[in-house]
Amino acid sequence: MQNVGYSIFGNLGDISFNAQGTKLVISSLNNYIGVINFDRCYGFLHSPVIVETPSSPGGPFKFYHAAVFSPDGTKLYAISNQQQYNIWSKLYQFDLTATNIPASRVLVDSLPLDAGPGGMELAPDGKIYISSAYIGLGSGWPY
Repeated sequence: MQNVGYSIFGNLGDISFNAQGTKLVISSLNNYIGVINFDRCYGFLHSPVIVETPSSPGGPFKFYHAAVFSPDGTKLYAISNQQQYNIWSKLYQFDLTATNIPASRVLVDSLPLDAGPGGMELAPDGKIYISSAYIGLGSGWPY
């Protein structure tokens, strides 16, 4: 058992590996995004980089539902579901080669309220797919 980075108590979020299997990203609804190096041979986590730090209790929260690496592992994409604040959700990009990764954050796109982004995955075709967590009239959970 290892303790690396922040402890995230009682929050939902997501984890994802890069395509090379050498880095792990953890995202959380309380604003946390952390990138951690992973040694595949020994299963050891080390050298965490905090991309976004958790919010103080009460928010405002960015609600990071998911984060994934670009196919080459140099960029990180994070989806922020802002439905609770009645504003459009955001898709951000972070440059993992930057000296100051948190400062490299760029808004890639905004998603309308009815999109309700949920999960996000890098597919074998090299594209990143975003699922919907929107619960509309009669829609159930249309992931």
